[in-house]
Amino acid sequence: MIKKLFWAFCIFVLFIGKSWALDVLYYANNDGSVRGIDVTSGDEVAVIPSTAFKGAIVGAAREFAIDPVNRVLWYTATDNAVYSFYMDTLAEGLSIPSNHLSGAIIGSNRHIFIDYTRRHLLLTTTSGAIQRFDLNTLNEVSEIPASFFTDGNIGAYRHLASDGRTGNIWYAATDGSFREFNPDSLTRTGRNVTFAAQYGTNPGAYRHFVIDPVIPPLLTEVKSRGYRPN
Repeated sequence: MIKKLFWAFCIFVLFIGKSWALDVLYYANNDGSVRGIDVTSGDEVAVIPSTAFKGAIVGAAREFAIDPVNRVLWYTATDNAVYSFYMDTLAEGLSIPSNHLSGAIIGSNRHIFIDYTRRHLLLTTTSGAIQRFDLNTLNEVSEIPASFFTDGNIGAYRHLASDGRTGNIWYAATDGSFREFNPDSLTRTGRNVTFAAQYGTNPGAYRHFVIDPVIPPLLTEVKSRGYRPN
């Protein structure tokens, strides 16, 4: 009985944590601000003013990524540097100067991603390589070379998504597919989502995508028990 209560408590805490992590959807606005909406109520619960960001206002084209551990928002700026600030206080955080970024100047159009497992900040470059920085120290770690992406070099326009459950990363390929790889060994896992399984015309490697860290394992579990959702 005690063991059952213990596991029930663990599951309760797990779902509370997941609910908290998915409460707010942040989006860039035309006026240069970033706003947050409670996905349950639909109410606006956060407004980060445009004055919190360095460089010129880029409106809804703002590229940013949120570090949920340190509650830091990272963003790319028009001066080609990468900055951050603490979301709760707007106090300035660490930054990466433009001379630490390889390739030609991209400005605020540089794509920015977070590897949640290794806590690396991933930045695209015009050479097609992906630079990686430790989120806590900003020490640069080995890059993902452009030659790894054998589907074709699209420079700084590569889109990535981190799967915190497996530690793997997915990327969008020029044939319209999504491919999974291990960023430590730089080997492809063989798992992919073909373009044939998607809707619409082929956008090549330009399709934006993210990973839902909650639903896939739950669906996998219920399917293994014989349940098929409609």
